[in-house]
Amino acid sequence: MELCVLHYHFRPGGVRRVIEMGLPALVRAAGIARVVLAAGEAPPADWRELMERALHPCAVEWCVEPAFGYWSEQNLPAAEVRAAIRERMARWGGPLWAHNLSVGRNMLLAQEVAGLPDVTPVWLHHHDWWWDGRWERWPEMAGQGMDSLEEAVAVTLPGGENVRHFCINAADARRTGDMAGLAVSFLPNPVEPARVSGAEAEAARGFLRRVTGAESHWLYPCRGLRRKNIAEALLVQRC
Repeated sequence: MELCVLHYHFRPGGVRRVIEMGLPALVRAAGIARVVLAAGEAPPADWRELMERALHPCAVEWCVEPAFGYWSEQNLPAAEVRAAIRERMARWGGPLWAHNLSVGRNMLLAQEVAGLPDVTPVWLHHHDWWWDGRWERWPEMAGQGMDSLEEAVAVTLPGGENVRHFCINAADARRTGDMAGLAVSFLPNPVEPARVSGAEAEAARGFLRRVTGAESHWLYPCRGLRRKNIAEALLVQRC
């Protein structure tokens, strides 16, 4: 089976880390023989090599299509961007695992993914929302043909028997399902247990004791965004 993984880019960050950690496990569990990693720009060479090693012996194809990138970085008319998206996606077979189209950085891409034939399983993995503290981007979205909030939400959260939705935050999964009447699953971000020596751990405890004067501590690295869970915060800290 072939699996296509789609994101705007593979720059360092939380989404890339989720793909980096989750994809090898998914490939092994599902017996996937070929993976297409698609984005609007070529990934850094070191990350490309890391993924090819992690996915071996699964065959890996890298698909670089500028039309998949942020709308703000496009330099072609909307009709040509849409045509390029359609032409490239027509070559793919198997399920599509699409990341963070819900942040609204390319609504033409989100529309075309939502419009894939019913025979193509589409897994929409929502890491962020365009309406969550990002209203300054609404003119950009309107420039892509979004005439109303209702239309933008419908593009972000499409229905269809072939479409499945996943949120990194349990509250988002529950609220999104209630709001849109869709089956939405909670899929927390994967984490890799840290491997530290006893000496390193004791040095860290000593530092905390000196700073706080306490013996027990909870460390909670986070960002100032309501929807982010602890696992996502840990991933960001590692990037």
